[in-house]
Amino acid sequence: MFGKELAKAARENEMRIMETKEPVINRPEESSTPDGETVYLSTTKAPMMDEEGNVIGIVGLTRDVTRQRVAEIQLKNLLEELSTPVLHALDGIVIMPLVGTVSSDRAQSATQKILESIDRYKAKYAIIDITGVSVIDSMVAGQLIKTAKAVESLGSKAIITGVSSYIATTIVDLGIDMKNIMTRNSLIEGLRYAIKALKNEEFLK
Repeated sequence: MFGKELAKAARENEMRIMETKEPVINRPEESSTPDGETVYLSTTKAPMMDEEGNVIGIVGLTRDVTRQRVAEIQLKNLLEELSTPVLHALDGIVIMPLVGTVSSDRAQSATQKILESIDRYKAKYAIIDITGVSVIDSMVAGQLIKTAKAVESLGSKAIITGVSSYIATTIVDLGIDMKNIMTRNSLIEGLRYAIKALKNEEFLK
């Protein structure tokens, strides 16, 4: 009925319930069908006891919540797409506006998306706008630098915009070295710079 790993984990879990007499409520589990299809389960188990309070077995219920779980995963993926959009502003320029709190997972996702967009649109300039970022800490600043270096490894130029005096002071206080990273106060300034640079490149050709 179930794979070896899930069966082993289920047995260990049931032995623990019998020993501790503590139930497990809506425990998430993952299995697969003989065809290799992933199945998501929700399991509730409790010890079965006799009149003297001795554990004599297990009573439980396992529900198939695959449809609900798949919907949750799809919604999460959609929200991630919306939280880190990449805009193809002009030929040769892409923009990623970051808003809110930037977690480690979101920062990594943002890096991957902007690199994919640079490759897709053959962009020479990638603008990362942090005007809407609520908190700048060492993790966020460090990830911005990693993203900028990754962009330049593709032969493009990264421009970080929305760097206010407060954010700049915070970055300095954190000891983050951004002297080799191009920054601009606003998205408009960054966009103007990129457009001008592209025009100069075309003129030199």
